[in-house]
Amino acid sequence: MKIELTPRHQRYIEDKVKSGAYGSPDEVVREGLRLLEAADQRTRGLAWLQAEVEKGFTGPTTPWTAKDTDRVRQLVARRARRSR
Repeated sequence: MKIELTPRHQRYIEDKVKSGAYGSPDEVVREGLRLLEAADQRTRGLAWLQAEVEKGFTGPTTPWTAKDTDRVRQLVARRARRSR
């Protein structure tokens, strides 16, 4: 795969390698991709959470209990395990 970078991005990568933070330009790009993937995952997680909240607003209203808190924790934990 061939990727063309702007001069600004080329300098940025070179500076990261020169600083010793990364051993090569490839490492800088891989780290950038990992961060982008993590941001995408957070965005999907927030969208899921927003959808769950919206569902809650459309359902019947009942008092919140400790059982409800446990249920939400279980849902979030199950979702986190699936996204790994």
